[in-house]
Amino acid sequence: MNAPSESQQDPKVELVAAMPDRPDPDDLHMRIIRSAKNMKQLVEAYKMVRTHVLDMTEPDDWMIHGQDGDPDPRVYLCADGAIRIGLGLGVQWGGFKQERIEHQDSNGAFYEIVTTAHFMYCGRYIEATGSADTRDSFFSHQGQLDSDDVDIQNIRYKSETACVRRGISAVLALRGLRVSHLPDSMKSRVLGNTVGYVKGNKGGSIQEKGERELAVKCWNACITMCGGDVDVATKLLETVTKFKGDDGDVWVKGPEHLKKIKSGWLQRVKNDLEKEWRMWNEKGAIPYVMADFEAPPEEGQGDGGADGEPSSEEPPVQNPLG
Repeated sequence: MNAPSESQQDPKVELVAAMPDRPDPDDLHMRIIRSAKNMKQLVEAYKMVRTHVLDMTEPDDWMIHGQDGDPDPRVYLCADGAIRIGLGLGVQWGGFKQERIEHQDSNGAFYEIVTTAHFMYCGRYIEATGSADTRDSFFSHQGQLDSDDVDIQNIRYKSETACVRRGISAVLALRGLRVSHLPDSMKSRVLGNTVGYVKGNKGGSIQEKGERELAVKCWNACITMCGGDVDVATKLLETVTKFKGDDGDVWVKGPEHLKKIKSGWLQRVKNDLEKEWRMWNEKGAIPYVMADFEAPPEEGQGDGGADGEPSSEEPPVQNPLG
């Protein structure tokens, strides 16, 4: 086959890179203005979405850790609220891994459970961690239990819920919120969910004067209903205040513990004791004994007589909580 002649060959083409035109200052100015307007609309849309998201929570889903006189304190989303929002919005999480880490300090040996998991929402992927240790004030009974005597399943569960709470809060940008960001309908109730911590004393708290007085009233109510028996009063307090929380079974474990909890939990204890007081008075105000919490009461016990009517021989006992 004959090669093409020189006249038939493609002419050489020289490629020259095109230089971009210098931007028109007026056009650039208009672009900035349009971007600013769009950004403002995006910010307003985000605030509206956040308001709807927060409407999915309940007042008890939020906690304030120390107000320090701040009229608009920061709020922290608890595990139940985070899970409720996460499920509602379709946040995906999984890949849980737990590691046990041993520690040693001047107070002895203890261990920590660290949970790691991944979280994804709308293409955003993060990894979060949560932890809990055997020095936990609830599970160690205010430090009365040795590390080996603390139920490891409780520590594992608390570590996992802490990880889920942090992960969902982070992937949805729900951290660093303040009371003013919450719906108006729940602000006043959230302000009552305040927990203060003593620096360097995990799980401890500082009570204000009014809270200390309320704690004393709660304990006096227990003592009165138990005829002055401290052990029975402690058992009554534990029984009445026990509930299922994020960290498993939670309850107030005695007068010393009662003096450390803050207003949100203390008000809940007061409400529970007021209900117990009314029932106790209706049954004749007969002092509780330890057997009342170990087995069903015998027929006629604590009901003011065999006919089940409250005794009218003495007036109702004055309520220390009133």
